[in-house]
Amino acid sequence: MRDARAMTRTRAGAATFPAILLLLPSLLWAADTARSPLPGLSLYNITSQWTTQDGKPVHLDSLRGRPVVVAMIYLNCPDVCPLIAENMEQIQAGLPKGLASSVDFALFTFDSARDSPVRLKAYASARGLNAKNWTLFQGDEMATRELAAALDVTYRKKEDGTFDHSVVISLLDADGVVVYRQIGLRQDTREFVSKIRKLGIANTK
Repeated sequence: MRDARAMTRTRAGAATFPAILLLLPSLLWAADTARSPLPGLSLYNITSQWTTQDGKPVHLDSLRGRPVVVAMIYLNCPDVCPLIAENMEQIQAGLPKGLASSVDFALFTFDSARDSPVRLKAYASARGLNAKNWTLFQGDEMATRELAAALDVTYRKKEDGTFDHSVVISLLDADGVVVYRQIGLRQDTREFVSKIRKLGIANTK
């Protein structure tokens, strides 16, 4: 009986070992990324503080380690911003299953006064955005302007509380460097997906 149990444990260990080997390159790469200095063009050099939809205070470098698809919106936007979020969802849907779980999506609000973490979380829930991959951020006015400038996003608050703003969806590599920008609404997402796939392949080498 003891021999049978020992054989069962041995087989289970043997089955697990190849799976660990497959994960090892990604784990080593992530650890190396966390230790290495940030490139000069990295957005993660920006030290402003943000608050997530869960009320957690973080810095931008909390996103470090995986490719990130980033855009700026505000929740009271009647037309353009829902289309930005929809376009990002289409990008996510276009990724292979094995890669989709390794890419993060981040939405930063222009409207720091009204878009509280509670509202951001309700918005994410209403759109069905999975918190494993999607993070929504609220920052103060200075943090918002600093990030918008780094992403080449222009915006202006109007007297009625709405915002005029450009439409930019950016792809950051694991170190927070912008490697691709999609400008405008209703764009074909295939090129964006292709850029993410190339990053995913590079990160496993």
